Amino acid sequence: MIDDIQMIAFDFQNVKEDILSRFLIESKKDQKTMTDQYLRDIILNFMIAGKDTSANTLSWFFYMLCKNPLIEEKIVQEVRDVTCSCSHESEPNIEEFVAKITDDTLDRMHYLHAALTETLRLYPAVPAVPSIKFSKKHIELSLPCSTEFLLEYHYHVLHNHPN
Repeated sequence: MIDDIQMIAFDFQNVKEDILSRFLIESKKDQKTMTDQYLRDIILNFMIAGKDTSANTLSWFFYMLCKNPLIEEKIVQEVRDVTCSCSHESEPNIEEFVAKITDDTLDRMHYLHAALTETLRLYPAVPAVPSIKFSKKHIELSLPCSTEFLLEYHYHVLHNHPN
């Protein structure tokens, strides 16, 4: 199965620039380190990690749109303008709309990008960085030598603080 995927990746290596194709190309260069199991584990990690964080971000994004209908209207208008889906009365054709969503059209959706970025700022997909443990010897404080500290960053708190 992986050999079939590798053949497809190599046939389209000039066209496809997805992450799987890139890993498969690199695996041909370094077959000792990048085994089939290693590639499988990497792809599985991307799929699992991407699923939950993306779903979480989209949930907060739609929540924010529901709370801010003016923002929602601006995004809808921008999508219509950029994709030339201007008619409000006609029934939208999903196939035509999807065909119009390209890298170029996405690059021109500045308001949508700003709204998604603001959603990530207010509700980060990973709201806290795990603790970093260090001892007193790393900082100069008048505390007992055996004192240890835990440092944890909470992005949600930092980005929602009034100051």
